[in-house]
Parts: sequence; structure tokens; C-alpha cells
Amino acid sequence: MVTAVSIGLRTEEAETRLERFGKNEVAEHKKSIVASLAKWFFSPIALMLLSAIGLSLFAGRTSDAGIIAALLILNFGISGWHEHKADTAVAKLRDHLHVFVSVIRDGKEVRIDSTDVVPGDIIRLTIGNIVPADVVF
Repeated sequence: MVTAVSIGLRTEEAETRLERFGKNEVAEHKKSIVASLAKWFFSPIALMLLSAIGLSLFAGRTSDAGIIAALLILNFGISGWHEHKADTAVAKLRDHLHVFVSVIRDGKEVRIDSTDVVPGDIIRLTIGNIVPADVVF
């Protein structure tokens, strides 16, 4: 006896659900440059250096304020460089980390990208598989 479970979704139905529900992935939120600058500007080190500049200027020690300002700019540059390197590393890791999964479509087992899994798909799991979505056993 052939059941809906053994047949799985029809390819057309899977495509319709993919359009309706979208890809099976977590939306990525990119930080704007303004948000990154504000985060850095209000960091404890930046606030401490800005306070030191203000106190130096108040005390009439402009050369000290200039040196501290140079340190502030150097700190800003190094922080930006490190954040850029970290973002680049995460992006490369995400690009190389594709998970494929076996699903039942049109009565046959096929391997698809995990981002193409839709609600109602029957996922074939074996020991060691990464579960690509919320599933019901």
C-alpha cells in the first residue's frame, strides 16, 4: 500500500511551499557603519581616552591631548581592522559550510541543500546527520 508518507511531497508542491515560506535559513542582520561606529565610540576604552583628552585640554596640556588623540585614532583603526577580519572569516566559513539532506520527493529519495527544505518534507536521517530544521518524529 502506497501512503502519502512513503511518497513525500510532490516537486511542484515543494516549490510552491518554498515560494510561500522562503528558504530554510536564519536571516542575517548586517550592522550598519553608523551602528559599528557608535558601538566603538561608546566602548569603555574610547570613553576613557575621550575623557583623558578632555581633562588634558582642561589642564592646558595640549601636547598630552594630542598624544592621547593619536592613541584614540590608532585604537579605532585596530578595532575596525579586527572587526573586518572577523566578519570576513565568518562569511568565508558560512560559504564553505553547506549542509545537504536527503528528503523524499515524488516517492524517491533525493539530496537537496538544507536551505531548500520546506514544511511537510520527509527528511531521511541517519546517524551523524545534522538536523536541518525543526522536525517531528
